[in-house]
Amino acid sequence: MSVVMIPTEPFFDLTDRVAIVTGAADGIGAAIAKRFAAAGGIVIGADIHDIAWAGAEQLAARERCDVSVEADVRALMQHTAAAFGCFHVLVNNAGIYRPGTVRDMDAAGLDAQLGVNFKGAVWTIKHAAGIIEENGSIINISSYAGSRGVLGLAGYGASKAALESYTRVAALELADRHIRVNCISPGTIHTGLNDNKHGRAEMRAATILQPLIHVGQPGEVAALAHFLASSDCGLITGQAIALDGGKSAGISRAVQHLVVSAASLSGPGSHGQ
Repeated sequence: MSVVMIPTEPFFDLTDRVAIVTGAADGIGAAIAKRFAAAGGIVIGADIHDIAWAGAEQLAARERCDVSVEADVRALMQHTAAAFGCFHVLVNNAGIYRPGTVRDMDAAGLDAQLGVNFKGAVWTIKHAAGIIEENGSIINISSYAGSRGVLGLAGYGASKAALESYTRVAALELADRHIRVNCISPGTIHTGLNDNKHGRAEMRAATILQPLIHVGQPGEVAALAHFLASSDCGLITGQAIALDGGKSAGISRAVQHLVVSAASLSGPGSHGQ
């Protein structure tokens, strides 16, 4: 039976733990990389874009990687093993978002989302499995849309649903080495992806639909990732943890009031008139 090391204070310490964070150039990935580094982690940031945010020099390495390309992922893992010998934490954050309905789905958009959002994690976990340390942690960044139907996010939701299913299988297969595999499933998070008309409308809607009415911030996702990356939560694996302001729990009070008001206005016997 393997022995699980439970840390003493300081809690959630990541000192000397080597972590790979994909999609680290901005948004949630950048927030996770910064938080891990601040907690003492040795962080490798990977992205298809340049990682140039203020303070990026605190990263131990910056790697160019298109996670949808298996050869890129293999090279990322080989470089990490050569430079650090092994690693302890993998965060699969790289993702793309292409709104689209079931009627206007196209092959290019669907393939791109499946390639990055789902296959990216398939390739990283495949090539990490042989070098990640025992008691390691793999964290996949999913979405509310991965477990709930969301109008206009047919391909994106499908890619995240596949990721959540894959997380459960990977958790079972890697459990013998006490490597934990989990998902974080955020709702609406305020990132650069929201800096457009559609995104701003989504953020306004979130304040109505969520029981907790504030829009999520990248740092809140990073805080949960920090917990999952540490050894303090050694029994959590195979889970998709919602970070959506309670939206997956049920309708908000505001929406309930709107529905009740609309029903009252329609009155008995008004249906169909």
